[in-house]
Amino acid sequence: MPDRFFSEVPLRPQQLVTLDPQQSHHLLHVLRAELGDEVHLFDGGPDEYLARVVSKDRRSIRLEVVSRIERPAEKSTELLVAAAVPKGDRFRTLIEKLTELGVTAFLPVQSTRTVNPFSTSLRQKAEQWVIEACKQSRRNSLLEILPPMTPDELLFATRHISERYVACAPVDLQVLLGSENSEPSNPPKLDAGDAAGDTILATCRRALLVGPEGGFTTDEVRLVCNAGWRSLSLGQHVLRIETAAMAGAALLVQAEHLPR
Repeated sequence: MPDRFFSEVPLRPQQLVTLDPQQSHHLLHVLRAELGDEVHLFDGGPDEYLARVVSKDRRSIRLEVVSRIERPAEKSTELLVAAAVPKGDRFRTLIEKLTELGVTAFLPVQSTRTVNPFSTSLRQKAEQWVIEACKQSRRNSLLEILPPMTPDELLFATRHISERYVACAPVDLQVLLGSENSEPSNPPKLDAGDAAGDTILATCRRALLVGPEGGFTTDEVRLVCNAGWRSLSLGQHVLRIETAAMAGAALLVQAEHLPR
């Protein structure tokens, strides 16, 4: 099966495309592509295209889009995963696996106990990880990486989503369940103004929230509970961020694809 590459420009048949330097290098110097070789291209939309190498030099390679490839349409999961950002390679693993699972969007949560800030450089790396995971998994649409939000901002931005779940550690679950018939110590502040990423969030009808390493604070758990989020228990043990996010996402994706 031909290798897959990502195009930063929208694709159409008979179009000439020059790949970015990183992907040109891979095609030229790793795969040693020759004139006439064929590859598959995707641009983050629903379709995949057959393309043929028409010219090259030492630094770049040019392809002609031959035709759109007929294949079953991807079924959107319409799922948002909002989570604190784990450290180091664990974040890369999280992004790669959420992409493979078909999650629609990832939103970094900046809660009280968040220890790993979501910088511009980290976002750029995450977007590249998404592309690489799409190439491997044969997913055409990209996992959208949204700007970070505080819990207050997240609750306001997702208030339209019909199915909202918070993955809880056992200790947090007890706090959450104990708060169902009580008022929070501090009333929730839901009006956070215009939220970035509204267009993407509007396409989601389910959301999964995962807290930071030390868990949500008691006030944050009560805030989420009183905003109408339901608890999602993932077992008896305390899970790492990426484990909880991947396990919860897999459950929700699987539930979507079960026979009705």
